[in-house]
Amino acid sequence: MIKEIAFDEMISLVPIMSHYNPKKMVIVGNASENLKNIVNAQKIEVEYIENIEKATSSDCDVVINLNDNVDSFFVAHLNKILNDKGIFATKSANFDDNESKLKGDLTLLAESFWIAMPYSFAGMTAIIASKKYHPVSDIILQRSDLLDGMKYYNSDFHKCSFTYPTYIHKGLTNIARR
Repeated sequence: MIKEIAFDEMISLVPIMSHYNPKKMVIVGNASENLKNIVNAQKIEVEYIENIEKATSSDCDVVINLNDNVDSFFVAHLNKILNDKGIFATKSANFDDNESKLKGDLTLLAESFWIAMPYSFAGMTAIIASKKYHPVSDIILQRSDLLDGMKYYNSDFHKCSFTYPTYIHKGLTNIARR
């Protein structure tokens, strides 16, 4: 149960709290009721879709991918719907479990984004990719510190979820864009 709560809170709130003023977002994949409640509480216009090619929104501030794969086809559609300050978050593989998948996802996203960084929580790894905002230095504390009802997410954990042991940090040097 806590893994599902952690996933819902971290996959949604890390990108939302990293963007200065998110107004519009797309969530790709099967969103849980908990995730929908988290997003709805942020007063953001949201479109829920199964596949990225079905998106009707454009000029979005945040896109979240709940599915397992990100490929060049996905990124091409992603670039059509995200605006020039947009943030994208997606599941990926843990470094120790599948280093090549994590590196491949980071490399692909680094082609289109200024920032492409992994973050970890509850034994899972996600990637945040941003065209403008840095997920650690640009966290909006005025919003993130005032969140009510979260069981896992807080602004301090938001920041520390980007910290890795030396062997992972070195393993991702020149791949992750920080």
